[in-house]
Amino acid sequence: MNTNLIGLIISVIYISLILIIAVIIRKKTKLKDEIIRKLVHILSTNWWIIMIIYLKDPLFALIGPLFFIFFNSLFIFYPSLGKSFGCTKKERNFGLVYYPFSLVILILFSYLGKLEVYSATIGVFCMGYGDGFAAIFGTLFGKKKIPLPTGGKTYFGSFVMLIVCFLCCFFIFSFMTDFNMKMIILSSLLVSVAASLIEVITPLGLDNISVPLLCALIVGGLI
Repeated sequence: MNTNLIGLIISVIYISLILIIAVIIRKKTKLKDEIIRKLVHILSTNWWIIMIIYLKDPLFALIGPLFFIFFNSLFIFYPSLGKSFGCTKKERNFGLVYYPFSLVILILFSYLGKLEVYSATIGVFCMGYGDGFAAIFGTLFGKKKIPLPTGGKTYFGSFVMLIVCFLCCFFIFSFMTDFNMKMIILSSLLVSVAASLIEVITPLGLDNISVPLLCALIVGGLI
């Protein structure tokens, strides 16, 4: 079977499992909607790995993000549809559209040779894992909010963003580039600090665009 079709089938199964898990968690637990939404956000990030391995044709790679732009847009116009996935605030639901939009841009840039795959990967994982875990830990343990009009982000959440982004960058640079250890550490530190600052100062859910795209461009500029 064509690898693109295999990737498409795996993608459908994987995303379906994520949505089912989200519904079950919301029904069986008392977790806050924001945490459930971010769990979906984090788990969805792993789809990028499926794309790299199986989806060699950009037309197939774009199916998933384009579908989610449409699917997530329904949460904006019909908020009741998103309740099972923790999407209860209309203004926050715009971020659900911005994220797959960013994936579309990064897919096009990487498949057209404008960005190295690892640059786009770092952008995706800094957004998916970095912002996702920052929001979860900030919601659960963040006591002091950063005094900026950007959505009540916390110092602890931003610290978690920094650490998670550093780890993501470290592993991606280690496995997808030929950087030496000094370059890996310095590059990871630079990108993680940039990602954390961008996330803090970006308002209205637009960090789902600013973080992945700017981080990918920063990494692209390192080479």
